[in-house]
Amino acid sequence: MGSVAAVISLSSSQSWARLGGGGGFSSPGGGSGGGSDDIAGALVEFLAEVGIEVLLNLAQALIELTIEHPKVGIPIDLGLIGIAVLITRSRSKTSNRSTLSMGSLKSPDRALVRSSTLSSQIQQVRKLDPGFSIVLLEDFLNLLFHQFHTHANSKNPSALQHYFAPDLLGQVPNQTAPTQPLTPTQASTPTTADEIIIGAMVIERITAHSSKGYEAAVSFEANYRQNGQELYVVEKWNLFRSPGAKTKPPKNIRQLSCPACGASGECDERGACKSCQQVNRNGEFDWLVTRISHSETAKPPAIDGGDVEVGTNLPSLVDPDFEKNSTLVDLNSVIVKINQIFLQLQEAWSSQKWQKARPFETDALFESHLYWINNYKKQNLRNVIEQITVEKFKPVKVTVDLHYQSVTVRVYARMLDYTINQSTKNIVSGNATKVRQFSEYWTLIRSNHFKPPVKESATCCPACGAELNISMAGTCTYCQSRIVSGEFDWVLSKIEQDEVYVG
Repeated sequence: MGSVAAVISLSSSQSWARLGGGGGFSSPGGGSGGGSDDIAGALVEFLAEVGIEVLLNLAQALIELTIEHPKVGIPIDLGLIGIAVLITRSRSKTSNRSTLSMGSLKSPDRALVRSSTLSSQIQQVRKLDPGFSIVLLEDFLNLLFHQFHTHANSKNPSALQHYFAPDLLGQVPNQTAPTQPLTPTQASTPTTADEIIIGAMVIERITAHSSKGYEAAVSFEANYRQNGQELYVVEKWNLFRSPGAKTKPPKNIRQLSCPACGASGECDERGACKSCQQVNRNGEFDWLVTRISHSETAKPPAIDGGDVEVGTNLPSLVDPDFEKNSTLVDLNSVIVKINQIFLQLQEAWSSQKWQKARPFETDALFESHLYWINNYKKQNLRNVIEQITVEKFKPVKVTVDLHYQSVTVRVYARMLDYTINQSTKNIVSGNATKVRQFSEYWTLIRSNHFKPPVKESATCCPACGAELNISMAGTCTYCQSRIVSGEFDWVLSKIEQDEVYVG
């Protein structure tokens, strides 16, 4: 499954901290960084993209310039030597980082360029597929990532066969030689991951051609536990969809059913749907993951001593189109809602009564967080969140498509964050006296067909006005209306850590 970088052994009793990963999510490339590291990273990328032939031609031209016009050539030579020293020192400082880390290569200017480019690409996609929604695609990819790492190596990967090239299933890397790079044979030994935390998911590129189809490149930064060890992973996925395939309605895209007929998704030995016998082998009906590049390292110990988390002091990455798009939604109402959601989720998380969080999250995010809660319970642990103070909210991105409005807000907060053994009440990680200061990027979505709530109350169903009682399926138990689809109010679809957020 692509190249696999060195995997370093790490024994750690660290438990995941805070809703959304937070102290539990670690990016080897993360940090407040900036300065020479950012410059050197940009130069390294530039040199890699230019190519060796162009560099040789430039070197020859520089030699001739130095000989013929030394007053001009020598200062240029000295400047280039200085740049080489800068790159060498930067590489030395970051030699223990993942070479694919999005966090280590981030800078505000480059993130803005990436965001602007992606915006142009999305506009091109919508010319051929007017119903295309970046919100739906991100929600779908979130679900696909979790399902792939949980079930890809099972004896019956079921619906995953519709969405992955056959050679990718059963090939999730296995950490069989912790202190050595993995060989291809070792990497393909079946295993599964759990406690999966996606720190960042970035759609790097998406293109559309009327005859060639659609292509997308997506990067994930995540933590997971594998064979008892906590690992940091970077994956780059390449996806393809045929020219005739179009974006499906929201209700059909948030489950891994057959992309051709919408049946439950069970496949036969050929990978064909048992209901309609269709195969999504070449992306005829929906996105197909064709390639996965994978790199992993042992996850550094999470910060457990309180104080300021890595990334909190990084400048906010504001989307280039934010000012223009900010008039499309009522940002004041979004801030009020996100404050409510933030506090409600922290309470539900700390009390392990995650049912209380059901009205506020999309299906994929709710199920991911529920999985973490269940893992805490299995280990007789509880992550305690106390003295919560929200310091400020900073909206940074607004997008609107055919189906959804989406707003990303940077949340600055502080709290006590520690994990206890439920039986002994002993603290197993974190600190019960030092306040942890942090920031995260939260993305909320709402349907363009938004219906104002029948009764303006956080404790009432927005559809029928009855006392709020939401099933695990996200529907009101009285009127059966689906509350978590964004049709009635803003819901949380994504939490991204500040040190890896790239806009």
